[in-house]
Amino acid sequence: MTHVVSKSAAGKSYAYWQAAWTEGATRKTAKFSVAKSGDKKALDLAIKAKRKAGRK
Repeated sequence: MTHVVSKSAAGKSYAYWQAAWTEGATRKTAKFSVAKSGDKKALDLAIKAKRKAGRK
């Protein structure tokens, strides 16, 4: 899991947790907003997404 804080061109900051995995030769990602879900819940969602992807 990666905690990311990115800035828009207007200078607004966006924080999210990102899960990443590979499917075959393709890298997949899922992003979960800290603003929408809160830090802990966004992290939990990212962990669940990566675990689910690993079961495919």
